[in-house]
Amino acid sequence: MKRAFLALIVVLICTGSVYTFEREAPALPTISEPLAVLESATGWMRMPTGEWVSRANRIPKYLSSDFATFQDFREYGLGIDNFGWLQLREMQFAGQSYYLLLKQYRSGYYRYSNIREGWTYSHRLRVYVIDKAYLPSRITLQDRKAALVEIPVTAEFELRYRGNGYLDDIIARIAEGIEGRKTTLAINMIRVGDEARFVTINDISRYERLPIEFEEVFTEEVFRHFYYELEHDVFDAFWNGWRRGLERP
Repeated sequence: MKRAFLALIVVLICTGSVYTFEREAPALPTISEPLAVLESATGWMRMPTGEWVSRANRIPKYLSSDFATFQDFREYGLGIDNFGWLQLREMQFAGQSYYLLLKQYRSGYYRYSNIREGWTYSHRLRVYVIDKAYLPSRITLQDRKAALVEIPVTAEFELRYRGNGYLDDIIARIAEGIEGRKTTLAINMIRVGDEARFVTINDISRYERLPIEFEEVFTEEVFRHFYYELEHDVFDAFWNGWRRGLERP
């Protein structure tokens, strides 16, 4: 009887060891094709002289006329914000539904920071993971009335942008668990006739030299000084157009 009991224990241990070393495929997130893509907007900044200066996909730095020639030079060429494209996608992971707001943009650094030499551009990808229930069902702008849209973010993180491999990088990062900085995505928006203007406040550094106090970026005052501008129909299509497609029978 004792031998039979010991034999049973050995069998159970061996069986447990087999299961312990089973190769299990990790649970990976499933990411949709883009629901919406935004690739172009004009960034505007009102300079100390009162002159408005613009750049494609970049809100220029706030520079005095003495330094105006630096506007496209080294770190100044990054503006106070810039982007290559914005994307909105759906993601399924661990039985939950999310949206991904992706921002591809340029950054940079000095290889020799002490002497400010060897400026090198780099390309980055900012990822906002948003619980599906938290994205506004529709964003509607009234003419000449600012709207501050605040979206709870489950996780925010950044990756080095590797061109076509960026989705694989996102999947690998999220497969380890949805981890990142919990925050609120704040976007100030306004419609002016056929144009829409916006500022993504999370993308503006509190330590950036601005023509207004940072707290005023959350208010209508910001649109008297700097913003991105594009056709309202294009802006509306990014935030709402894909939803209309889903609503069709």
